[in-house]
Amino acid sequence: MSDTFAEYRLSFFDETDEHLSLMDDSLIAFEKNPSDPVPVDRIFRVLHTLKSSAAAVGYDALSDLAHRAEDLIDGLRSGKPAVRAAVLETLFSAVDLIRAYVEAARRGQESAVSFDAVRAAIDRVHGRDGGRKPVGSRGKNPSGMPDSATATEYERALLRETLRLSLIHI
Repeated sequence: MSDTFAEYRLSFFDETDEHLSLMDDSLIAFEKNPSDPVPVDRIFRVLHTLKSSAAAVGYDALSDLAHRAEDLIDGLRSGKPAVRAAVLETLFSAVDLIRAYVEAARRGQESAVSFDAVRAAIDRVHGRDGGRKPVGSRGKNPSGMPDSATATEYERALLRETLRLSLIHI
């Protein structure tokens, strides 16, 4: 590894530490005041930055996790308490795991940390499990309807919120 690339990774570690602290603070702020959109926007920016910077330094598994976690932000925006609780719990878990991954990566042992549990939690929040196809995939679900014709509670909440916002702007 070149000296320059090693310096990029060191910068990545330092910046990620700062981003994770900001994300922790933002999650706590959102938990205390769910009507404040500022913490949610900060969380999204942290995850977006983390996704890009992890990919830039070759931590593809971390980049993928950050990308998946970005999708959870819409769960926070939906305003449904059940969705919010599940999203917050999953994001707090993701922060802890990312922190462990970064510490392991500093020692060159990032492969010792698995994101499988958090990925599974994200899938559960999105209404998917390991044995089912995600909603919107081709095929039939147990009701006999095409998968794209069914929606999880999370997706229904997003749809209701989108419709509500659309009606406000008409």
